[in-house]
Amino acid sequence: RHLIFGSLGGGLLFAIGLAYWWGIIDRVKERSRIRRAYEGQGLDDGERVAVVGTVVAQGPLLTSPLQQKPCVAYSYEIQRDGSQQAKYCDGFALTPSAIQTRSGLVRILAWPELAYDADYPFDEETKSRAVIFVESTNFTQFGGFRQALQELRNLRADADGAMRFDHQMTPWDPSQSAVFCERILAPGEEVCVSGRYSAMQQGFVPDPTEAVQSIKIQKGSAESVLKSGSSPFTYFILGLIFNGIAVAGLMILYRMVPAGAVH
Repeated sequence: RHLIFGSLGGGLLFAIGLAYWWGIIDRVKERSRIRRAYEGQGLDDGERVAVVGTVVAQGPLLTSPLQQKPCVAYSYEIQRDGSQQAKYCDGFALTPSAIQTRSGLVRILAWPELAYDADYPFDEETKSRAVIFVESTNFTQFGGFRQALQELRNLRADADGAMRFDHQMTPWDPSQSAVFCERILAPGEEVCVSGRYSAMQQGFVPDPTEAVQSIKIQKGSAESVLKSGSSPFTYFILGLIFNGIAVAGLMILYRMVPAGAVH
């Protein structure tokens, strides 16, 4: 039994290490796209590309639910204990918008990942706003994999650049403690955006090779985005550590097992 559990644990660590090494490819490609965008190179139709520029609203501005700030997109979570795995509710909204680049506007026509640090406002005013928002919002009760798959299909079919969803995992009683989390994308902010580009639609569109969000939005200039985050070398080292631990652990485990016990 110890051999089985030890082998499973070692295999898990080895898989994590391989995942880090596989992530090196994605990191190298992403950094290459951002450098191309910074150099002003053209956008290839049907390919994953990156652009740098400022956010422009092409539809009515939204108001973020927790901080009441004007924006083109927001995401929010009301968490039970500060964990993304224990949430009362979450949601996302996007108004038609685009990125103003040196060569023109590039529209956002698919569900984007807001890939930057969230705000964690916490005061009585934030809590009061959260209570009003929850009471006035028609939430979709999160019903598992099939419902999530259908909603993903609906989001992919929505091509006008406006989208919104609000999920409730379990009802929130305001007397219970909660952690409020919100990400906001405001007009005029400088961003780097990567995703699949369509020349016909002049924007980023759903990527059939991606399971969920196919557009990634990072705040800041190209230089700051390239400097931030984990480098490919960091991914290599992390992969080396996990794989090294897995191999060492398995070698120790098998040396502890009597020779005849594995037959």
